[in-house]
Amino acid sequence: MIASYGFFGLIISQHTRKIIIIGFFAAFIFSLYLLYTWLGRMGFLLYLFTFIFGFVLSKTTSLIKLLTLGALCFVLCLFSAYAVSNILSLKSSSSIISFIAREISFPFASFISQLENNNHLDRFLIDFIFTPIYLLPSSWWSSWFTQVGEINTEVIMGAAKGVDGVTGAIPVDILTLGLMQGHFPGVIITGIIFGILLRYLQFKVFSVNILGLRYMLEAYLILKISLFSLFYAQPNMVIIGNFPLIASVLLCSFFLFAKERVKFL
Repeated sequence: MIASYGFFGLIISQHTRKIIIIGFFAAFIFSLYLLYTWLGRMGFLLYLFTFIFGFVLSKTTSLIKLLTLGALCFVLCLFSAYAVSNILSLKSSSSIISFIAREISFPFASFISQLENNNHLDRFLIDFIFTPIYLLPSSWWSSWFTQVGEINTEVIMGAAKGVDGVTGAIPVDILTLGLMQGHFPGVIITGIIFGILLRYLQFKVFSVNILGLRYMLEAYLILKISLFSLFYAQPNMVIIGNFPLIASVLLCSFFLFAKERVKFL
């Protein structure tokens, strides 16, 4: 998926060699197949809308137009999710109103449930401190560290996923995550951490010299990290959901470092 973003970024920057076109279509088709096997509605839609939003970013510099188009994309994404859910029979709903109400209600339910429970509001940023462990296989850490999503599911559903008939998990939004780090001050601290992370990523994206690639990375940052993480903010989901990007950055950094070493020698 990251490769398809990169190839598309080269294409909108007028790099249209045959190898780039072939690379884009190969990566795009394989990504669609992979997303279809995962049966993830939002992942599928976010993947497609990233191309649309990246192309829009490359064609306009007006902030008003970008905000308007971004709002339209968000609304269209909701309607598309509703349609895909009904077509694939995945959490389908009788109406668009009930679908939207169900999909965006869990942050409010999580926040109120944790506030009323009041037994897990003193994690003292431990979920941020241990974030690097999510790069490791879950079998290495799941036996001694309980991630925040499991606690949230237990509070709301009465048991963790896979226990006592509970088949789903309740994700943690950014407000609930902050609340669980240290009550209301934790919400403020979590917001500051999230803002610093976004500012750092924005700085890195803007340092990319190829404009088309920069626009695609900016679209990814806005949709997949900035917007999506508001609703699915628990660190393990952020790391796992963006692992392809993390792996791609590490690989590119390694090859660039190796290239510079070869030049030096």
